[in-house]
Amino acid sequence: MNKKRIKQIAIVLSLVVAYNACFATVSATPTQNKLNETNKNINSINQQKNQAEQTANALNSQVVELMASVNIAEANLKEKRKELAVVQADLATAQKKETDQSNAMKARIKSIYEKGNTAYLTAFLESKSLADLVNKVEYASNIYDYDKTMLDNLKESKRKVQELETQVAAEEAELAGMVQELKAEKSQLDSRLATLKKEIKDFDTQLANAKKQAETYQAQIEAENRRAREQANNGGGGGNSGGGGGANVPYDGTKGSQIVQYACQFIGNPYVWGGNDLYNGIDCSGFTCAVYGHFGISLPRWSGDQRNVGTAVSLAEAKPGDLVCYSGHVAIYMGNNQIVHASNSAPYPAGGIKTSRATYTTILTIRRLV
Repeated sequence: MNKKRIKQIAIVLSLVVAYNACFATVSATPTQNKLNETNKNINSINQQKNQAEQTANALNSQVVELMASVNIAEANLKEKRKELAVVQADLATAQKKETDQSNAMKARIKSIYEKGNTAYLTAFLESKSLADLVNKVEYASNIYDYDKTMLDNLKESKRKVQELETQVAAEEAELAGMVQELKAEKSQLDSRLATLKKEIKDFDTQLANAKKQAETYQAQIEAENRRAREQANNGGGGGNSGGGGGANVPYDGTKGSQIVQYACQFIGNPYVWGGNDLYNGIDCSGFTCAVYGHFGISLPRWSGDQRNVGTAVSLAEAKPGDLVCYSGHVAIYMGNNQIVHASNSAPYPAGGIKTSRATYTTILTIRRLV
C-alpha cells in the first residue's frame, strides 16, 4: 500500500472519530437528558394507566358477576316468599281447626258436664236401670276422650307448622338481607369504577402533554444534531440523528373441628355490613376472614373472591371447616347440613352470627382450605 493511500485512510478515520465524538457530545446535552426523563415519565404514566385499566376491567367483571348474583338472590327470595306464604296459610288453617275443635269440646262438656262426680251423680239419678247408667257414663267418657285426643293432635300439628313458619321466615329474612348486601356491594364497586375511569382520563391528559413535550425536545435535538454535523464535516458528510428512550381432597379433621369450635364461640354477636369486629359487628366475608385468619389462612375480603380459594368439593364430601359459598354470601360448614355464619337478616337468633341449614338456599361451591 502506497503512502498516498495510507494518508487517505487516516483522513477518513479521523473524520469518523470526529463525527462519533460529536454525536457522543450531542447525546449528553441537557435537551437529550430532558427527553430521556420525559420518555421515562411517559413509560411510567403508561404503566399506571395500564394498571388502572386492568383494575377497571376486573371491577367490571365483578360488577357483572354481582348483577348476576343479585338476580339469583332475588329469584331465591321470590321463591322463599312463596314458600312462606304457603306455610303461613297452613298455620292459619291449623289455628282455625284447633279453635273449632276447642269450641266443640266446650259445647259438649257444657251439655254433659265435665267428667267428674256431678256427671256420674246425674247419670245415676236419671238412669232407668243399671245398664242405662253404665251406657251413659261410658258415652260421656268416650266423647271426652275423643275430644281431648283430637285437640291434642291439632295442637301438635299447629306446633309443627309454627316451627316451620319460624324457620322459613328466618330464611326469607336472610335472603332479603343477602339481596341488600349485594346491592350495597355493587354500589361500592360502581363508585370505585367511576373513580378509576376518572383516573384513566387524567392519565390520558398527562400522556398527551408528555408526548407533546417529547416531540418538542426531539425537534430541538434534531436541530442540534444538524448543526453538529455541519460543524464536524465543515458543510459535508451525513449521518443519522439520535434519540432515546375435587375428589380425594386432603383434609385435616383436627383443624377443621378447631375452626368450627372457634367460630361458634362468637354466636349471638351482631352483624354489621363491612364490619371486621368479631365481638361488636362483622359481615359474612369479614367473619370467614377473621376465623380462618386465626388459623393462619388468609382469605380475600370480598365474598365473591373467596369462591376461588382452596379446592372445590361436593356437598356430599363437605367436612367441618370447609367454606360454603352462596351468591353474595359465605359461611363455614359445621357438618350435618349445618353452617355457622354472619347474617344480616334480623336480630339474633334470626340474624347476627348464627347457625343455619347449609341448604337453606342454592350453594354455588364448597371450598376445602384445611
